Amino acid sequence: MATKTAFVFAGGGSWGCGAGGYVAGLVEANIRCNMVVGASVGAINVAYFAARPDFDGVEALAGFWRGLCKTDIFPLSWLDTCRGLIKRRGFLLQPAALH
Repeated sequence: MATKTAFVFAGGGSWGCGAGGYVAGLVEANIRCNMVVGASVGAINVAYFAARPDFDGVEALAGFWRGLCKTDIFPLSWLDTCRGLIKRRGFLLQPAALH
């Protein structure tokens, strides 16, 4: 039976920014996979990696993470957060930054 290899990209918010580092090590070691899987922020990383599963793609992914700051992803607004609590909506932060 042939061995299958999967790269699994975990979720966990800010842990997602480390994906470029460990995937770069796998690509440099010429370790190939048959499948990629990701959850939460890992799903974003998986989509990026699956589109360019080579060293240049991994470098582009790392550059993407290096170019972000906290307010790009979590645009905190006390007024909007209070509205979310009062209206009991299903989220506190507007998802527009992810788009």
